[in-house]
Amino acid sequence: MVVCEVAVKYVTQPFDVEVSSANGHLRPSLSNLNRKLKQQFSQWVYVQRGLRIIDGSTVYICKAPRLIDWTRTQALNDSDDLIAEVLSRGNSDREVAVNGVG
Repeated sequence: MVVCEVAVKYVTQPFDVEVSSANGHLRPSLSNLNRKLKQQFSQWVYVQRGLRIIDGSTVYICKAPRLIDWTRTQALNDSDDLIAEVLSRGNSDREVAVNGVG
């Protein structure tokens, strides 16, 4: 499971992206979450869902570590979805959405 944290920052200079690994107590939780986001559609087909957690001005994007889910094009699609979702829902304290369904 890969978790991407996107937060609103008010800075005047570019900043570096930080990449870190899950520490010991988070690893089992992320593995469990990854299992729950997989759904068997038929005998041969599985659906892998993503999860977005909106917490104030921070959004956590949780997806499987598949390259196709983390391309530049997918990032642009995700940002379009997030912006549209935030604008359509207004200002709420905490929201959780699985594939756009909250």
